[in-house]
Amino acid sequence: KLDIREVRGYPATELSAYQLPKLTYLDLGMDCDPLVRNQLLAKCNKTLNKLIFYNTNDEQLLFTELPQLRHLVGNFNTFVGCQFLKKHAGQLVSLEICDWIQTGKTLIDFPQLNFFWYNGCHPGGNTKQDAKFKTPVLKDLLITGSGLKTSLTNLVQGYEATLEFIAVALPSRFVESCFSQNLSKVEYVLLPKDTSPAVIKKIRAKLPDTAEILTAKSAVQQALRDRAKRQSLYYTQEIADCLIYCMYGGNDTF
Repeated sequence: KLDIREVRGYPATELSAYQLPKLTYLDLGMDCDPLVRNQLLAKCNKTLNKLIFYNTNDEQLLFTELPQLRHLVGNFNTFVGCQFLKKHAGQLVSLEICDWIQTGKTLIDFPQLNFFWYNGCHPGGNTKQDAKFKTPVLKDLLITGSGLKTSLTNLVQGYEATLEFIAVALPSRFVESCFSQNLSKVEYVLLPKDTSPAVIKKIRAKLPDTAEILTAKSAVQQALRDRAKRQSLYYTQEIADCLIYCMYGGNDTF
């Protein structure tokens, strides 16, 4: 029996031999064997609060119950992955997706989701985007990647009345599609430095008068730090690094 609460990058095959009665955080990375993964999830299914894993094409996941899961990170671009995500959607407060999900036309309801980082549809990755997310209490929306093929609001819906913070690290031609509805509570908008004045003007028309639009690197860095302190449950160094890299080609620190 191991009295540990977090596993980050430890060889999963060695852990599968132990009881893990207090484990709340499990990072399985990219290459964990599905059998080992399922053994580990079975051992901590009643305590696990945050799960990071990829390559979700193992049908055993359809029978996995994680009642305490609140934070989920991974890619869900298979039928099994989508069903796993849909099964736990009602309990999640944060979600980070690398690549989009491919599941046919369906609506997934996330009634408690506060934080969503969509890091996907990169060149060479999956670009079929049929699933739609309903996020009625979303406060933070971060978008990175460079292959977005459709308006973001065709994919993520229902956040216009609650969203406070949005950061978009996409090529300039895709930025405007993230603002196709009025956003009545937005406080900060972080945009790439090359966003054109014409696009910024159109975005400004969708925001409350008090909202700040930031494109300068120093201002974006400070806004990320401030938001991370306010929403410390969700923000990680990886998120800051990815956003700053996509916007400016360098890293950031909180």
